[in-house]
Amino acid sequence: MVYKRVHKLNQGIENGHDKLLNEALFMQQQAKKSNFYPRVIDVRYEKEDLVVECEFLYDGVTLVDVIFNEDLPQLYIDNSLEYVIKQLFDKYYVAKSTVPDKDYIFKCYFERLRRRMDVSLELIDTQFRDWVHLKDAILNGISINGSYYPGIYEYINYLEQDKNLHEILMIDQNYESHHDLIPENIVVNKVEGLNRIAEFKLIDPRGEMETGENSRHYLYDMGKMLFGLDCYGLFRKGFLINDFSHFYFVADKGNNYTLTFNRNSVTIQHLMESQKTWWRLMQKLPDEFSDNWGKRSLQYLFSFAFMYLPDIPCRIIDEKNEMLALSFYTRGMMIMRIFMSKAYGKDPLSLKEVSEVELWPMQGV
Repeated sequence: MVYKRVHKLNQGIENGHDKLLNEALFMQQQAKKSNFYPRVIDVRYEKEDLVVECEFLYDGVTLVDVIFNEDLPQLYIDNSLEYVIKQLFDKYYVAKSTVPDKDYIFKCYFERLRRRMDVSLELIDTQFRDWVHLKDAILNGISINGSYYPGIYEYINYLEQDKNLHEILMIDQNYESHHDLIPENIVVNKVEGLNRIAEFKLIDPRGEMETGENSRHYLYDMGKMLFGLDCYGLFRKGFLINDFSHFYFVADKGNNYTLTFNRNSVTIQHLMESQKTWWRLMQKLPDEFSDNWGKRSLQYLFSFAFMYLPDIPCRIIDEKNEMLALSFYTRGMMIMRIFMSKAYGKDPLSLKEVSEVELWPMQGV
């Protein structure tokens, strides 16, 4: 069994008591519709703590363990990713009758990002006053691999004004969704002799009571998955165990940062190829989910671009490591520029005529 416990007064960074309660209730509701979640055995209070008891599956192995396993061939990972995405789009992402919130793009993306950046600055000002580098990056901008990126609020302000872009990005229907679909939240069953995982379950969803049932869409899940197939787990694991053999992240004088990757790392190769595979698989989905690929791919990239930076307050609270938080900020700004370049031809906030970003810059290049 898996036991989750949180004090009833603990709200965390949108990740405390209410989140856990909504998660448990959502999983119980989903059990009546599908078989994608572990069974919730009990939801109860023990004195001041909310306790949620769930079944423990597959020895806790997750999809990220598969991706980070350097002994597995890429074909096994690709086949597993194909199995996951087909199951989700064939059986899980069912259209709902609710009308999408007209402010979906603002609430799920712009306002969430602005709110999380405000929280980050508040945490720095009240609890992490010596984190001057992260605060400066958020407010005044950052230089990454020799290119300058304005502060994130400039990007939010710019994008909030573009009504034509909002129309392109807006969803036209609600769907069943998970809302935190990273590989760490997909537990998998590995069976000897198969060329892919045998089955999987989804864990740690965001419940509808938290997000609103008229703000649910697979677009958000695809952004989360691209985020998870990028550097989310790589950075967290690297800073946790001080293993920087896969990537190089260093600060120079001022807000000048270098982020490159080890071309000889099998883990980096797995991440690069897995991300490419996921993009290819999304493009091959049935027409309901992949028609007008130019628009769809822009929506997916937009969702991806809005995942790194809102996660920073969680990294501040959980790991208390400024360089980890800065790595998330750096990578998030790189993805943001890639989105801006696709949406506008070039990043309109870039100081250079050409603002394309190399997604996986290699060391020594």
